Amino acid sequence: MTRLVDFLFGVRKEEVRLAAVLFCGYGLILLTYFFLKPARDSLFLAGPGPNNLPVVFVLIALVALPVTLLYGRLARILDLGRLIKATSAVLIGCLLLLRWLLALEIWWIYYAFYVWVGIYGILTTSQFWLFANSVLDSTRAKRIFGVVNLGGILGAIIGGETASFLVGVMEVSTRDLLLFCAGFLALSTVLLNRAGGLGRTAGPTAATAAPLQEPVRSSLRKVRSMLRDHRHLAGIGGLLSLTMLVATLVDFQFKTLAVQAYPDQQTLVAFLGKFYGRLSMVSLLLQTFLTYRLIRFWGVAGAILLLPLGLFLTSLGMLAVPSLWGAILLRGIDGSLRTSVDKTGRELLFLPVPLEVKKRAKVFIDLFVDRWSRGLAGGLLLVLTSFLHYSVSWISGVVMVLAGLWVLLALVVRRKSVTAFRGGWSKPPAGRGPRLGYSSGASSPGETRTGRTVDLPAPGAA
Repeated sequence: MTRLVDFLFGVRKEEVRLAAVLFCGYGLILLTYFFLKPARDSLFLAGPGPNNLPVVFVLIALVALPVTLLYGRLARILDLGRLIKATSAVLIGCLLLLRWLLALEIWWIYYAFYVWVGIYGILTTSQFWLFANSVLDSTRAKRIFGVVNLGGILGAIIGGETASFLVGVMEVSTRDLLLFCAGFLALSTVLLNRAGGLGRTAGPTAATAAPLQEPVRSSLRKVRSMLRDHRHLAGIGGLLSLTMLVATLVDFQFKTLAVQAYPDQQTLVAFLGKFYGRLSMVSLLLQTFLTYRLIRFWGVAGAILLLPLGLFLTSLGMLAVPSLWGAILLRGIDGSLRTSVDKTGRELLFLPVPLEVKKRAKVFIDLFVDRWSRGLAGGLLLVLTSFLHYSVSWISGVVMVLAGLWVLLALVVRRKSVTAFRGGWSKPPAGRGPRLGYSSGASSPGETRTGRTVDLPAPGAA
């Protein structure tokens, strides 16, 4: 087994234990999230209904701001190891409380549960990758992250399929899935604590990694200023914002048609669990067989342009013939490419950004930009459905317009990324963007001076 892992990913013998622990830890985190997603969706769609989805998208954006500020304050007073334990303890407590509240079947619980799961998914995955960066130096990370990301995708597959089996075949109550999640999250926290110990004793190269106890010192104001000064980071944030805008509109179309086809809650959660599991399986195949080859031959431009172009063409079909199968295809393209090829492309855009800058900006971009973009999409959906009375098919027209803007921005950001990768990154003068030179002979992000592609795995799937 050790030789096989070394052959496939380049992981060395002394790194196998650490890679295995991180593999299992991240897999359990994604497993819990893909237990919660079908449970959240089915309870909300069968309760308040798909017409109220724009409201929870806006609520998630409003909740994301205080959560980001609170997390930042805790990060300044706790080391990363204690922060993860504290966060996990709070999340486990919330799971148990929500399980009890859902049994009461009060209308506002479904809104609270939907919002909470939205924050849970992005917070746990972003925190995990911050932890992984703290226990691995760049050399080890390039070898181990591929294994870890594979664990996350497998966890998502197992989570979706198992949730569907438990509810559809074993007739487990939808709300009882939260009890399984509490146990899996506790086990994941134990594994991450073990990974911290292995990382500190992994050998000489681990000494150059950021220590586990290093606090994340970033404030909302500083990160906003950083995004304003560094136009390349702002461009990446803009790409993520458009990605989430389009993904939210597509998600609304898919769920609206799904609840029409499966009005019963139990059959709906079984369908959604199976869909999310199969979607993760497609992501795994794309990540394994397409991502590296696409980036090798077409560069980062191919990676970040494939998703918006695919959504544009599929939305054209939905505009002409709206159906559940069309929505499945549209949501499938979005979910599979966004968590594999597109995610890898966006991470490649981060290559010229220094680690310290990246650490200060990543949680903000992952949590704040992501969720506020979904909130903006929720407000847009309220206008489109409540005031303009757009049908599901006509929303595809809006998706096509946003996808076109996405393509244009991707081309601009890719060009700026090439410049940044060639010249490196330096601190910007006061009031100006980053100063970029031409000290390297690399032609584009992900390519070396000789033209060979640097194989950078995608960190995770949300």
